[in-house]
Amino acid sequence: MPINPIPFEANSIVTPYLDYYYGLSGISNTSIKTTSTPPILNAFQRILNGDHINPTENQRVTHHICRQPPYDQALNDIRNCQSIIKEKKFKAICHIGIGGSISGPKFICHALNAWNTPCNYPISFISNHDESHINQALKKNPIESTLFIIVSKSGTTIEIEKIISTIATQQNNPSFLNDQCITITTKKSPLFSHKYLASYAFDSGVGGRFSSTSMASLITLGIGYGEHLITPFLNGAHTADTDAKKSPEKNIALSQAIIRYHQQKNNHGLAIVPYGYALTHLPPLMTQLICESLGKAATNNHALSSTPHSPIPMHGIGPEAQHTFFQQLHQGPEIIPAEFIYSTPSTPNQNHILEQIIGQMISLMDGYTDNRPQHHFSGGRPSTLLMIKEPSIAALGYFIATLENRIIFEGLLHNINPFDQPGVELGKKISLLAETKGTPANKLVTLILKNCENGPQTVG
Repeated sequence: MPINPIPFEANSIVTPYLDYYYGLSGISNTSIKTTSTPPILNAFQRILNGDHINPTENQRVTHHICRQPPYDQALNDIRNCQSIIKEKKFKAICHIGIGGSISGPKFICHALNAWNTPCNYPISFISNHDESHINQALKKNPIESTLFIIVSKSGTTIEIEKIISTIATQQNNPSFLNDQCITITTKKSPLFSHKYLASYAFDSGVGGRFSSTSMASLITLGIGYGEHLITPFLNGAHTADTDAKKSPEKNIALSQAIIRYHQQKNNHGLAIVPYGYALTHLPPLMTQLICESLGKAATNNHALSSTPHSPIPMHGIGPEAQHTFFQQLHQGPEIIPAEFIYSTPSTPNQNHILEQIIGQMISLMDGYTDNRPQHHFSGGRPSTLLMIKEPSIAALGYFIATLENRIIFEGLLHNINPFDQPGVELGKKISLLAETKGTPANKLVTLILKNCENGPQTVG
């Protein structure tokens, strides 16, 4: 069948750490160039200047400051933690968090391990207060020689409270929190307290989903892999912030945002498909960035929009994803753009994986004509490819900062506030009512538990 030449060379952005290929995105260079970007770049500069650009919470957005050199405070805090570990003779680390407090460091640590980066201490993660999850995580290393790193911006997240309580209850040590737990939080949080072994603070203007380059990640990375990784990691992120101020043809984050902004007008789905083992834990990080930042109807004009700003995401790890939801990408009645993400291959099988990606991208766009409906592929299905060029911590810093900046640009294009998340709170309030006897929520929980106690029912 005929294969159209891929206009990659004329439709790509090349940087030292990332390459972005958008020739099959369905969005022309003309559309990208004619999108009005000066207001967007001006607003981005206001963020970097420290203006109060988060109107809902009336505060600055400060995660970019975390990666502005020098990094003396971060390095000093990491060295302080290293001294604690040596003094207490800890042999393992357990990072406790939920959402943005864990998705970034978990993704980074897994990628570093896949790239054979030397690790000083084994690291485990707990992100769910289900006792089965907690107990499985605790089995990996002896609890008495594990340092627990508790990360929570507010310090009042109910799931984190229950995780800590569950672990503390299992220990026959009334001073467990003071002996084995450090906290990373904000200064007004109840976790910022002398009842823990140590407490470290990050600024309240750092949103959880934008916290991968803050102390919420840096303590675990610095202890686990060594402080020598911190400077290149933050330098990579800072370089991405500098590149994000450029015009679209040299700016991956802005070009990604413009392409998604135009795609979103007609295509409300988005397939996020990292390929390869190193990127296994990327989808939760990207999904939270996208949905929590863009999944809102309220605009900055104090109006409700009926236009969806966030895509409906589907994600998986390639090549496994090819055998799960790619059928829908190729032949479903709705067109769902795909974002492929990969790192430069270094082995024969990794080279083959890149060939698989290119094969999927071409077939999605070109399609295949057949008179039999079951074998007909309409084509015209857009995709892009983002390549991480080297397996390094600096490349990860650049990559994560680019993702964050891309989502900020999308929010600005849609005229919404990408930095608040009020929608998270309502369900939590109703959950609290479920603990109060006599409320409708409590009655429903009681009914469900009663039916569970009755066991299987005979039907018929």
